[in-house]
Amino acid sequence: MAINLSTEFTVPVPVTANRRRSIMTKSELYDKMFRYQMVMSWVRSLLKQSLISKKEYTRIDTMMAQKYGVSSCSIYR
Repeated sequence: MAINLSTEFTVPVPVTANRRRSIMTKSELYDKMFRYQMVMSWVRSLLKQSLISKKEYTRIDTMMAQKYGVSSCSIYR
């Protein structure tokens, strides 16, 4: 017996996808993006004042993006 499955509206999901991730509301997403932008604004000011190096800035940016759930491909980075 053959089963015909339609894949017209399916999206591939990586096997390693985080199943524990909950769906965020717009408010929660806005809050996370706001916090990320505030932190990075402060970090950019440290970079401009030469209090941190470009390498340190990049490391902090990566850590804050992970903390606040910002994708490395995001236009907000």
